[in-house]
Amino acid sequence: MNKSLILILLAVISLFASSGTPANLEGPYVAPAVDSLKNEKVTFVAVGDFGVANEFETAVARAMHGWTDEYGADAFLSVGDNVYPEAEAKFFEASWTRPFNWVDRAGIPVIAALGNHDVEDGSSEDVIEFFDMPGPWYEQTIGNVRVIVLDSNQIDDPNQTEWLEATIAERHSRWTIALVHIPPYDCGRYDGNPKVRNLWAPLFAGRATLVLSGHDHNYQRFAPHEGVTYVITGGGGDSFYELDDECIAETPARLAGNDSKHHFLAIRSSKTQLEVLAIAADGSIIDHFVVN
Repeated sequence: MNKSLILILLAVISLFASSGTPANLEGPYVAPAVDSLKNEKVTFVAVGDFGVANEFETAVARAMHGWTDEYGADAFLSVGDNVYPEAEAKFFEASWTRPFNWVDRAGIPVIAALGNHDVEDGSSEDVIEFFDMPGPWYEQTIGNVRVIVLDSNQIDDPNQTEWLEATIAERHSRWTIALVHIPPYDCGRYDGNPKVRNLWAPLFAGRATLVLSGHDHNYQRFAPHEGVTYVITGGGGDSFYELDDECIAETPARLAGNDSKHHFLAIRSSKTQLEVLAIAADGSIIDHFVVN
Protein backbone atom coordinates (compact mmCIF):
# COMPACT_ATOMS: atom_id res chain seq x y z
CA MET A 1 0.00 0.00 0.00
CA ASN A 2 1.52 3.34 -0.99
CA LYS A 3 2.15 6.15 1.45
CA SER A 4 -0.57 8.47 0.06
CA LEU A 5 -3.30 5.84 0.45
CA ILE A 6 -2.21 5.11 4.01
CA LEU A 7 -2.44 8.81 4.90
CA ILE A 8 -5.95 9.01 3.42
CA LEU A 9 -7.13 5.99 5.41
CA LEU A 10 -5.69 7.38 8.62
CA ALA A 11 -7.49 10.68 8.03
CA VAL A 12 -10.82 8.91 7.53
CA ILE A 13 -10.35 6.82 10.68
CA SER A 14 -9.48 9.94 12.66
CA LEU A 15 -12.59 11.73 11.41
CA PHE A 16 -15.01 9.06 12.58
CA ALA A 17 -13.17 8.44 15.85
CA SER A 18 -13.53 12.04 16.99
CA SER A 19 -16.66 12.55 19.10
CA GLY A 20 -16.13 16.29 18.94
CA THR A 21 -16.54 16.55 15.19
CA PRO A 22 -19.77 18.45 14.43
CA ALA A 23 -22.36 16.97 12.10
CA ASN A 24 -21.88 17.94 8.49
CA LEU A 25 -24.97 20.07 7.99
CA GLU A 26 -24.03 21.06 4.45
CA GLY A 27 -23.38 17.64 2.95
CA PRO A 28 -26.00 15.00 2.14
CA TYR A 29 -27.06 12.50 4.75
CA VAL A 30 -25.80 9.01 3.99
CA ALA A 31 -27.71 6.17 5.63
CA PRO A 32 -25.19 3.77 7.17
CA ALA A 33 -25.36 0.25 5.77
CA VAL A 34 -26.21 -2.17 8.58
CA ASP A 35 -26.76 -5.61 7.13
CA SER A 36 -27.90 -7.11 10.43
CA LEU A 37 -31.01 -4.92 10.34
CA LYS A 38 -32.36 -6.51 7.18
CA ASN A 39 -35.48 -8.67 7.38
CA GLU A 40 -36.34 -7.80 10.97
CA LYS A 41 -39.89 -7.57 12.31
CA VAL A 42 -40.54 -4.06 13.69
CA THR A 43 -38.69 -0.80 13.06
CA PHE A 44 -38.81 2.44 15.06
CA VAL A 45 -37.05 5.76 14.87
CA ALA A 46 -36.82 7.80 18.09
CA VAL A 47 -35.72 11.30 18.99
CA GLY A 48 -35.89 13.76 21.87
CA ASP A 49 -35.59 17.47 22.64
CA PHE A 50 -35.93 18.37 19.00
CA GLY A 51 -38.71 20.93 18.46
CA VAL A 52 -36.53 24.04 18.33
CA ALA A 53 -37.05 24.93 14.66
CA ASN A 54 -33.35 25.40 13.90
CA GLU A 55 -30.80 24.01 11.43
CA PHE A 56 -29.82 21.19 13.77
CA GLU A 57 -33.38 19.91 14.08
CA THR A 58 -33.64 20.11 10.29
CA ALA A 59 -30.45 18.05 9.92
CA VAL A 60 -31.71 15.37 12.32
CA ALA A 61 -35.11 15.28 10.60
CA ARG A 62 -33.39 14.86 7.24
CA ALA A 63 -31.26 12.04 8.64
CA MET A 64 -34.33 10.28 10.06
CA HIS A 65 -36.06 10.65 6.70
CA GLY A 66 -33.07 9.12 4.95
CA TRP A 67 -33.02 6.21 7.37
CA THR A 68 -36.72 5.46 6.98
CA ASP A 69 -36.38 5.58 3.20
CA GLU A 70 -33.68 2.93 3.47
CA TYR A 71 -35.07 0.68 6.20
CA GLY A 72 -38.70 1.72 6.75
CA ALA A 73 -40.38 2.66 10.03
CA ASP A 74 -43.40 1.24 11.80
CA ALA A 75 -43.58 4.15 14.25
CA PHE A 76 -41.93 7.43 15.18
CA LEU A 77 -41.13 7.68 18.91
CA SER A 78 -40.62 10.99 20.69
CA VAL A 79 -39.32 11.20 24.24
CA GLY A 80 -40.60 14.75 24.62
CA ASP A 81 -39.89 18.44 24.22
CA ASN A 82 -41.66 18.32 20.89
CA VAL A 83 -42.29 22.07 20.79
CA TYR A 84 -40.16 24.99 21.97
CA PRO A 85 -40.29 27.40 23.67
CA GLU A 86 -43.74 26.32 24.80
CA ALA A 87 -46.57 24.15 23.56
CA GLU A 88 -48.69 26.69 21.73
CA ALA A 89 -50.29 25.81 18.42
CA LYS A 90 -48.54 28.74 16.71
CA PHE A 91 -45.17 27.00 17.13
CA PHE A 92 -46.18 23.64 15.61
CA GLU A 93 -45.59 24.67 12.01
CA ALA A 94 -41.91 25.49 12.57
CA SER A 95 -41.23 22.81 15.21
CA TRP A 96 -42.91 19.85 13.52
CA THR A 97 -44.67 20.39 10.22
CA ARG A 98 -41.77 21.81 8.22
CA PRO A 99 -38.99 19.43 9.33
CA PHE A 100 -41.15 16.32 9.79
CA ASN A 101 -43.90 16.60 7.18
CA TRP A 102 -42.55 13.39 5.62
CA VAL A 103 -43.75 11.45 8.69
CA ASP A 104 -47.37 12.35 8.01
CA ARG A 105 -46.99 11.84 4.27
CA ALA A 106 -45.62 8.34 4.83
CA GLY A 107 -48.41 7.51 7.26
CA ILE A 108 -45.98 6.67 10.07
CA PRO A 109 -47.77 6.68 13.45
CA VAL A 110 -46.32 9.00 16.08
CA ILE A 111 -46.00 7.78 19.67
CA ALA A 112 -45.04 10.87 21.67
CA ALA A 113 -44.28 11.57 25.31
CA LEU A 114 -44.67 14.97 26.92
CA GLY A 115 -41.57 16.93 27.90
CA ASN A 116 -41.35 19.90 30.23
CA HIS A 117 -41.50 22.36 27.33
CA ASP A 118 -44.68 20.66 26.13
CA VAL A 119 -46.43 21.94 29.25
CA GLU A 120 -44.57 25.24 29.52
CA ASP A 121 -47.72 27.32 29.00
CA GLY A 122 -49.50 25.44 31.80
CA SER A 123 -51.33 22.93 29.63
CA SER A 124 -50.51 19.93 27.47
CA GLU A 125 -53.84 19.88 25.62
CA ASP A 126 -52.50 21.42 22.39
CA VAL A 127 -49.68 18.88 22.09
CA ILE A 128 -51.93 15.95 23.00
CA GLU A 129 -54.43 16.99 20.35
CA PHE A 130 -51.79 17.76 17.72
CA PHE A 131 -50.11 14.35 18.02
CA ASP A 132 -53.42 12.54 18.55
CA MET A 133 -52.26 11.15 21.88
CA PRO A 134 -54.81 9.15 23.90
CA GLY A 135 -53.75 11.11 26.98
CA PRO A 136 -50.65 12.17 28.92
CA TRP A 137 -49.87 8.49 29.63
CA TYR A 138 -50.86 5.52 27.52
CA GLU A 139 -49.63 2.36 25.83
CA GLN A 140 -49.51 1.22 22.23
CA THR A 141 -48.45 -2.13 20.81
CA ILE A 142 -46.91 -2.50 17.36
CA GLY A 143 -45.98 -5.99 16.29
CA ASN A 144 -44.00 -7.66 19.06
CA VAL A 145 -43.19 -4.39 20.85
CA ARG A 146 -45.29 -2.66 23.50
CA VAL A 147 -44.55 1.05 24.01
CA ILE A 148 -45.50 2.54 27.38
CA VAL A 149 -45.61 6.34 27.44
CA LEU A 150 -45.37 8.22 30.73
CA ASP A 151 -45.76 11.88 31.68
CA SER A 152 -42.82 12.89 33.86
CA ASN A 153 -44.47 16.26 34.47
CA GLN A 154 -46.97 14.42 36.67
CA ILE A 155 -44.72 12.05 38.58
CA ASP A 156 -46.62 12.72 41.81
CA ASP A 157 -50.00 11.72 40.38
CA PRO A 158 -50.77 8.37 42.07
CA ASN A 159 -53.20 7.48 39.28
CA GLN A 160 -50.32 7.37 36.79
CA THR A 161 -48.14 5.15 38.98
CA GLU A 162 -51.07 2.81 39.66
CA TRP A 163 -51.76 2.65 35.94
CA LEU A 164 -48.09 1.89 35.20
CA GLU A 165 -47.97 -0.84 37.84
CA ALA A 166 -51.05 -2.57 36.43
CA THR A 167 -50.13 -2.06 32.77
CA ILE A 168 -46.50 -3.14 32.85
CA ALA A 169 -47.41 -6.31 34.76
CA GLU A 170 -49.39 -7.54 31.74
CA ARG A 171 -47.05 -9.70 29.65
CA HIS A 172 -48.51 -9.73 26.16
CA SER A 173 -45.51 -8.57 24.09
CA ARG A 174 -42.00 -9.90 23.65
CA TRP A 175 -40.43 -6.45 24.14
CA THR A 176 -41.47 -3.43 26.21
CA ILE A 177 -40.09 0.06 25.59
CA ALA A 178 -40.95 2.86 28.03
CA LEU A 179 -40.78 6.55 27.10
CA VAL A 180 -40.31 9.00 29.98
CA HIS A 181 -38.89 12.45 29.28
CA ILE A 182 -37.08 13.05 32.57
CA PRO A 183 -34.56 10.24 33.12
CA PRO A 184 -34.21 8.26 36.33
CA TYR A 185 -30.47 7.92 35.70
CA ASP A 186 -28.30 10.65 34.24
CA CYS A 187 -24.56 11.25 34.41
CA GLY A 188 -24.86 14.83 33.26
CA ARG A 189 -26.67 18.04 34.00
CA TYR A 190 -29.50 16.61 36.11
CA ASP A 191 -28.05 13.51 37.88
CA GLY A 192 -31.34 11.71 37.25
CA ASN A 193 -34.68 12.42 38.87
CA PRO A 194 -35.06 10.75 42.28
CA LYS A 195 -38.86 10.50 42.01
CA VAL A 196 -38.69 8.72 38.65
CA ARG A 197 -35.91 6.56 40.05
CA ASN A 198 -37.78 5.64 43.24
CA LEU A 199 -41.36 5.39 41.96
CA TRP A 200 -41.04 4.02 38.43
CA ALA A 201 -37.65 2.31 38.06
CA PRO A 202 -38.70 -0.52 40.43
CA LEU A 203 -41.76 -1.10 38.23
CA PHE A 204 -39.57 -1.23 35.10
CA ALA A 205 -37.32 -3.87 36.70
CA GLY A 206 -37.69 -7.25 35.03
CA ARG A 207 -40.56 -5.98 32.86
CA ALA A 208 -39.26 -3.25 30.54
CA THR A 209 -36.53 -4.00 28.03
CA LEU A 210 -35.55 -0.43 27.21
CA VAL A 211 -36.33 2.93 28.85
CA LEU A 212 -35.80 5.98 26.64
CA SER A 213 -35.54 9.50 28.04
CA GLY A 214 -34.42 12.97 26.98
CA HIS A 215 -34.21 16.21 28.97
CA ASP A 216 -30.41 16.14 29.14
CA HIS A 217 -29.27 17.29 25.70
CA ASN A 218 -26.79 14.54 24.85
CA TYR A 219 -26.59 10.78 24.35
CA GLN A 220 -26.02 8.33 27.19
CA ARG A 221 -26.41 4.57 27.54
CA PHE A 222 -26.07 2.79 30.87
CA ALA A 223 -25.27 -0.79 31.79
CA PRO A 224 -28.42 -2.91 32.22
CA HIS A 225 -29.90 -2.40 35.65
CA GLU A 226 -32.26 -5.08 36.96
CA GLY A 227 -32.72 -6.26 33.39
CA VAL A 228 -33.43 -2.80 31.95
CA THR A 229 -31.26 -0.74 29.60
CA TYR A 230 -31.63 3.02 30.17
CA VAL A 231 -30.82 5.42 27.33
CA ILE A 232 -30.91 9.21 27.16
CA THR A 233 -31.47 10.52 23.64
CA GLY A 234 -31.74 14.28 24.02
CA GLY A 235 -29.81 15.33 20.92
CA GLY A 236 -32.64 16.12 18.54
CA GLY A 237 -31.74 19.74 17.89
CA ASP A 238 -31.34 21.91 20.97
CA SER A 239 -27.96 23.05 22.29
CA PHE A 240 -25.84 20.44 24.07
CA TYR A 241 -25.34 19.87 27.79
CA GLU A 242 -21.95 18.49 28.82
CA LEU A 243 -21.55 15.00 30.22
CA ASP A 244 -20.13 14.55 33.70
CA ASP A 245 -17.01 12.46 34.23
CA GLU A 246 -18.35 11.11 37.52
CA CYS A 247 -21.88 9.93 38.29
CA ILE A 248 -23.83 9.85 41.53
CA ALA A 249 -23.77 6.53 43.38
CA GLU A 250 -27.22 5.36 42.26
CA THR A 251 -26.29 5.51 38.57
CA PRO A 252 -25.47 2.33 36.62
CA ALA A 253 -22.15 2.43 34.79
CA ARG A 254 -22.32 4.58 31.68
CA LEU A 255 -21.25 2.51 28.69
CA ALA A 256 -21.56 5.16 25.97
CA GLY A 257 -21.91 8.92 25.83
CA ASN A 258 -21.75 11.78 23.35
CA ASP A 259 -22.38 15.49 23.91
CA SER A 260 -21.27 16.85 20.53
CA LYS A 261 -23.47 15.21 17.89
CA HIS A 262 -27.15 15.75 17.24
CA HIS A 263 -28.69 12.35 16.67
CA PHE A 264 -31.66 9.99 16.62
CA LEU A 265 -32.17 6.32 17.43
CA ALA A 266 -33.04 3.47 15.09
CA ILE A 267 -34.58 0.46 16.82
CA ARG A 268 -35.25 -2.91 15.22
CA SER A 269 -36.90 -5.87 16.91
CA SER A 270 -37.05 -9.53 16.04
CA LYS A 271 -38.12 -12.60 17.97
CA THR A 272 -34.69 -12.96 19.55
CA GLN A 273 -33.21 -9.48 19.87
CA LEU A 274 -33.74 -5.76 20.08
CA GLU A 275 -31.07 -3.82 18.19
CA VAL A 276 -30.48 -0.11 18.76
CA LEU A 277 -28.30 2.37 16.92
CA ALA A 278 -27.64 6.01 17.80
CA ILE A 279 -27.10 7.75 14.47
CA ALA A 280 -25.70 11.26 14.07
CA ALA A 281 -27.11 13.77 11.61
CA ASP A 282 -24.22 13.07 9.23
CA GLY A 283 -24.99 9.34 9.18
CA SER A 284 -22.16 8.21 11.45
CA ILE A 285 -23.04 5.68 14.15
CA ILE A 286 -22.18 6.92 17.63
CA ASP A 287 -23.44 3.82 19.48
CA HIS A 288 -24.74 0.35 18.64
CA PHE A 289 -25.98 -2.31 21.03
CA VAL A 290 -28.18 -5.40 21.12
CA VAL A 291 -30.50 -6.71 23.81
CA ASN A 292 -31.07 -10.47 23.57
